[in-house]
Amino acid sequence: MGEYCGAAPEEDPAMALVTPLPTTTTTTTTAAAAAIKQPHYYGCFDRCSTKQVFDNLHGNISLDPLAREFVDTEEFQRLRDLKQLGLTYLVYPGAVHTRFEHSLGVYWLAGEAMNNLRLYQGEELGIDRVDMQTVKLAGLLHDIGHGPFSHLFEHEFLPRVVPGSTWTHENMSALLLDSIVDKHQIDIEADHLKIVMVIHVFIQLLWHLSIAIRLTHLPLSLRRMALRTSYLMF
Repeated sequence: MGEYCGAAPEEDPAMALVTPLPTTTTTTTTAAAAAIKQPHYYGCFDRCSTKQVFDNLHGNISLDPLAREFVDTEEFQRLRDLKQLGLTYLVYPGAVHTRFEHSLGVYWLAGEAMNNLRLYQGEELGIDRVDMQTVKLAGLLHDIGHGPFSHLFEHEFLPRVVPGSTWTHENMSALLLDSIVDKHQIDIEADHLKIVMVIHVFIQLLWHLSIAIRLTHLPLSLRRMALRTSYLMF
């Protein structure tokens, strides 16, 4: 992942999460400085601390510091070894993309969706930088709990070896997030992390609705908008 040292935040939409440093000609007291201090993930940070990865579908994807902290863990890096479509590559040789690529793509799509919502309805909905970061993180981490061979492990293997198992990759994702934050001492507020987990649970509830309800009442999800499968397979 290369360092980002490009345009200023106001010139680059990818840097929308950067809050400019306050400018003042007076001396800032310790108390005042503490009052304006915010966690680094939605406050000020050096442009060069933002990394970019190149995706063959979406182009350059900018990872802000908090996203990078999660991506750089071994728990997230293991997604490089999990094929998105399990054993499908044995029939479609081009279907070798991984959960790692997919997760980065959903992170990017979530950012695009939130940028547009904020542009057109931001004031009406009260969307702020923390909201944007939360949705992007939920997209990035939504598949981190997947087992080997993805859905094949969850829906075919486990029911045969552990009859009655209620294990789901969404629940595993929530458990892993807690573990990752503690193990790697990631600087994220508890309320922020809780909302990311709630989004994961909500995704699981939507998935278990009947197909008729999903098709007639739910908008296209960011996961469904990911075109990587059709792009690489055909």
